[in-house]
Amino acid sequence: MTRRWLLPFSWEVNVEAIDAIVRLAALEGASLIALSLLPGTMIHSPQRLRAEYWQQSQDFLEVVRWKRQRYGVQGEAYELVSEDPGQSIVSFAYEFACDRVLVIRRRYGDALLPASQVQRLLRERLVPLMLLYWPEQSADLSLVQRLRSWLQTHRPKPLARLGSAR
Repeated sequence: MTRRWLLPFSWEVNVEAIDAIVRLAALEGASLIALSLLPGTMIHSPQRLRAEYWQQSQDFLEVVRWKRQRYGVQGEAYELVSEDPGQSIVSFAYEFACDRVLVIRRRYGDALLPASQVQRLLRERLVPLMLLYWPEQSADLSLVQRLRSWLQTHRPKPLARLGSAR
């Protein structure tokens, strides 16, 4: 069964972080779903959104598409106008059967999502999160190697099947 990871975005395209996430998905055999959240409501016309929001959204989706293609990662990409990004992430994760929502933290602010959205996801715990700490400078091991090592030691144990006797 292929794992499905959701990568939400609403601000600040970070190409290095996206590259590390897509490489990790390739190593782990996960499918990556990119979700770009634009601020607003469906009541107001999408044309009223500021041009830089549209441009950042398109840049994010294009970087993810290019990186997925480069590393051979399956996935999909969506753009969504949302009044409540946190709730949209939770709803989207359930609707698309994502088993992880990827969130990146940095020492000086978060990447891809504002700190307030990350904190809300952490506080409410409505979806399983994969919290990735982005280092300021790389150490001896690459970020992808460190994340993969962490995943191997923290992989959820499979649930025992009821009624199966061996």
